[in-house]
Amino acid sequence: MLLGVAAAYFLAGPLQRLTLGEAGDALRGLGPQGILLFLLIFAVVQPFGVSSHLFTFTATLVWGQPLAFVLTWVGATLATMTAFGFARYVARDWVQANLPPRFRDLDAKLERSAFRTIFWLRAILWCAPPLGFAVGVSRVNGLTHHLASLLGCLPQVFLSSLLAHFLEGALERDEYSVGSLLTTITVLALVVFGAFVLGRRLLRKKPA
Repeated sequence: MLLGVAAAYFLAGPLQRLTLGEAGDALRGLGPQGILLFLLIFAVVQPFGVSSHLFTFTATLVWGQPLAFVLTWVGATLATMTAFGFARYVARDWVQANLPPRFRDLDAKLERSAFRTIFWLRAILWCAPPLGFAVGVSRVNGLTHHLASLLGCLPQVFLSSLLAHFLEGALERDEYSVGSLLTTITVLALVVFGAFVLGRRLLRKKPA
């Protein structure tokens, strides 16, 4: 997002030398409107392929912690609601035809324990759009999905915020290097891989 803001100012002409820090200042300078803009973009764009971690890093660089943690948590929850609503009310047939195979048999698990299943899948897979789409075309009511997602997202929000805070500190100390970048990417990759493995096992379990 910061790259997008910087690019927009660059193309505008007069502010071609705008840095990412200045782009962050511009967004922060909007006050509450900047926060609402961030949440709106998070909610609308993330369900269609943009990584949630990008929004966490953006929030951390612009507003710092702990506000970035809260904004990431709220934005992630709104994004899960968008995916759910898109599947249920806008493109149900298209979603059903394009769901990954592992998510197509989720109904049986949801019928047995919808809140618990969604909670654990969110804790593992965070904002994975296919999960919101799958629940959206199921018989689970919206309130159950939204509350389970709100609470289930917390572990991943915490981990993502921790990584973002590490990067922010490295940037502020001017210690940002290829090594720190590779370390961050490695940790993030391990978290994502672990979440993928756990989520895959949970989805493969047969309901008792």
